[in-house]
Amino acid sequence: GGSRTGIEFVGAEDPGIRETQLPEHRALDMAWAGRGRRIAVSAVPERGSSGDGTPAQLFMLEVPGPYGEDCPALCPETPLAVPVEHPEATSGPLLAGWSPNGENIALWTAPGNGATLGVVSPRGGGITPIAGTLVRRSWVQWSRNGDRLLVVEGTAREAGAPRVLLLCTNATACRPIAGGDEAVADPAWSRSGAMAYVRSDRRELWIANRDGADAHRVAAAGEGVAAPRWLPDTRRLLFVRDGRVWLLDATGGDGAPAVPVAGPIGRRQAAPTPSAREPSDLSPDLAEQLYSVAP
Repeated sequence: GGSRTGIEFVGAEDPGIRETQLPEHRALDMAWAGRGRRIAVSAVPERGSSGDGTPAQLFMLEVPGPYGEDCPALCPETPLAVPVEHPEATSGPLLAGWSPNGENIALWTAPGNGATLGVVSPRGGGITPIAGTLVRRSWVQWSRNGDRLLVVEGTAREAGAPRVLLLCTNATACRPIAGGDEAVADPAWSRSGAMAYVRSDRRELWIANRDGADAHRVAAAGEGVAAPRWLPDTRRLLFVRDGRVWLLDATGGDGAPAVPVAGPIGRRQAAPTPSAREPSDLSPDLAEQLYSVAP
């Protein structure tokens, strides 16, 4: 849990067991490692703020927990300051998430000035820039084993603005695979390595293989698609369209219709403009929220 200052951990079985780490800092952002007990935290000393010239620091926290008779309560490790090198120390960093293999952390620097996405080792060091992007976590997607990264490049906030979908290997070697002269958004990996994304100002669903090749439109999804996500069976997709959640068999060809499985959801309204400090997982022209459903 979070507090005004520090990061507060609460016992899962006994909420009376509590421990606060970084008590003299204000957390700006945090990201859990997908596997393991580590959290990356961006924070500034409480006496300063990220907007008054006080540099933000990156910390690595080990998740505390009871460890038997030697430690019946929470026993946290001392937070470890991770040295990172980036030119806009006063504006971040904001965290896009860990790679699933735990070898890299994607993060934004200068979120108030266009936002540059890069990667850094959890051990610290220099940040390797990848692209200029909007601060949207859903537009930065690691493959299941962490060897590939999909990134929507582009800093224009207008709905339907041209953007590029980048495929990065080894975290930093990136090449465009879609978009450029049209809008691209909402990338998603399947467990088998196939990818899905939304393309064109009509928001059509496209799928491709792990290299971005054999890309083709899934006409059965229709237009106005947002937030596609693969089911674990790697065949079916959930996506949002017309205020509903739809289920589609992506291997069934255009003859297999999409089926509504939930909704209506949300309200028709303008999508919020993401704050520099609070990344938004909404596409700029998506006005619904995606809920978990049982297909």
